Amino acid sequence: MDTVGSAGIIAFRNDQVMERTLYLIRHAPTRLNDPEHERSRGWGMFPPDPEKLKELVPRIASVLGNQGISRLVASDLPRAAITARELAEKLGIPHEVTRQLRTWNTGSMTGKPEREVGPQKKKYIEHPDLKPPDGEPFERFERRWAAALRQFMKHNETYPDDQVALVIHGNMDMSAPAIVQGEKVTAHHYDKMRPAGSISVLRWTRHTEPHIDAIDGEMRSDDGSRNSDSQKDR
Repeated sequence: MDTVGSAGIIAFRNDQVMERTLYLIRHAPTRLNDPEHERSRGWGMFPPDPEKLKELVPRIASVLGNQGISRLVASDLPRAAITARELAEKLGIPHEVTRQLRTWNTGSMTGKPEREVGPQKKKYIEHPDLKPPDGEPFERFERRWAAALRQFMKHNETYPDDQVALVIHGNMDMSAPAIVQGEKVTAHHYDKMRPAGSISVLRWTRHTEPHIDAIDGEMRSDDGSRNSDSQKDR
């Protein structure tokens, strides 16, 4: 076999086994994440807490800095969009925002105490065809998020020199593992929601099923202790 032919076969084989990745970053928490007075965020226009944002961005950047990420794509809701803007500046890369990456629209539950609406949200997750007042059925959100995951996975697979990472919301972070495995999202996933600032990576190859690994499930303080203010941030 000639040299050119051998090189072509090697390149083809390498392409088949090359691991693809899509990084998923939880945005910084808002002041509504106060563990003593936590309130639901939904599609509310709540910005991230400036102090928490300042604290988290360098830590997230230290994890992502050597991962070959070319740009960030974020939800257009302020808490994700501002997190993406500050993180992109720290990493020295561009960012963009899109309505496609909005979290679940929980309607009139937005702004209400989490202890009050949390059980209601779990009911709607278990019965995903039901529509919360002024919101959207969980299954509609799930379809939108699943389509976005497929879109950006395809992009990162097709364009290795333009790798994107996503700045997302808690409902997306908690549901992504079930979605990529083709499983039903349940209230159990909601109960296991990780703190704001968490990082995970979706990995796959041409011949392996996608799976998600937690990279930094709990952002920690400089002394190594868990940041107790990084509560569930949906």
